[in-house]
Amino acid sequence: MKIALWLTFFSSTSLLAQEFLPPSDKDLMAVSFNFLEESKRVMSKVPEEDCDKKREKEKKVIEKPQGQEIFCLCELKDGQIKDPSLLESLIGEYDSELTINTGNDNFLHGGLQKMGDKARSLDGDDRGRTFNGGLNYSLIGTEGELKLNLDSTGFGKFSKVDGYRKTPDGKYYLNFREVNTLDLRLDKNFKKSESEKSYWIGEFKFTNETDDGNLSRGVQEWWHSFNKKQLGMNVIQYKYLNEEPDRNTVTIMGGVGKEWIKNIGNWKCQTRLEAKMGASVDFSGNMSMEVAAKAENKLSHSSLPWLALSTWVSAGTGAMGPGGEGGIMISAEKKFRKVTIKPFIGIERHRTSMDKKFGEVSGKPYENYHVLGVTIKY
Repeated sequence: MKIALWLTFFSSTSLLAQEFLPPSDKDLMAVSFNFLEESKRVMSKVPEEDCDKKREKEKKVIEKPQGQEIFCLCELKDGQIKDPSLLESLIGEYDSELTINTGNDNFLHGGLQKMGDKARSLDGDDRGRTFNGGLNYSLIGTEGELKLNLDSTGFGKFSKVDGYRKTPDGKYYLNFREVNTLDLRLDKNFKKSESEKSYWIGEFKFTNETDDGNLSRGVQEWWHSFNKKQLGMNVIQYKYLNEEPDRNTVTIMGGVGKEWIKNIGNWKCQTRLEAKMGASVDFSGNMSMEVAAKAENKLSHSSLPWLALSTWVSAGTGAMGPGGEGGIMISAEKKFRKVTIKPFIGIERHRTSMDKKFGEVSGKPYENYHVLGVTIKY
């Protein structure tokens, strides 16, 4: 029967018969026996670990242990953590402002003298308040301001030696009193809005008065000599005298200030009022009460926002005696990227005991005082 089936299959598919030979009965029996033995071995094997327990163990491994800390990396604006400095804790984030100024009783420091007698008559006479130079550095913050001011102001008056007003070589005897001031001030806001702010004032001032100075007196001496020798101008020359002893004074004051900002139509008005009081003591032990008040106003128009007109007036009394001062100033500002430059020019009047003492000899103790300067904000 096996032979008959084989012949039938070969006759119908001769090609396939050449390529495929079916397994023999012996081969099929061997495969069946081996499969049976392998099934018995697998079924009789004891599992090493229960599958459910294994899954629970894996789950426990990825759970967060008790007390584990989790950290995250955060990208900051500046790329690093920045603690506030002592200044920022006092006045908040701030910009810097540097002001350089100079003043003279002659307009443009004598620039009119080349324009004839009529123009020259508008100038001063080097008596009373005659020259000053100053430097002011300010940190203007969101919560207050810190200001450091250095100033040297000179007061002059004619003097005589042995009854003579001049030296043999034609120089006039002059008593020149130089007043040098270092002023440190902190303003701290206690109330602030877009239209107004209120602030506390704390101020420390050191004043040095001397006849033998080399700041404002040195500049005046050099300037007069330069104009005569280098420019050929007929400028008066002085022989400086020492008539009074030096005086050093420390002043500490506190007070309060208020500022308003208001738009009046196309005009923007900024007003500030301040009041201060304290005490001063010189190195000889003399003490004085100090009281001062000041009002400022700044006005600009929307069509020319870079141009501003400012006025100020102040009054007070203390170690330097009673007095009042005031001025008017025009400024124009231009911004270059992150830097703003603001030149200014102004005229002031000073009615203090020092102005009267050194200017009364000429009969004009309270002259116009001309101011030039520039402010750089960055």
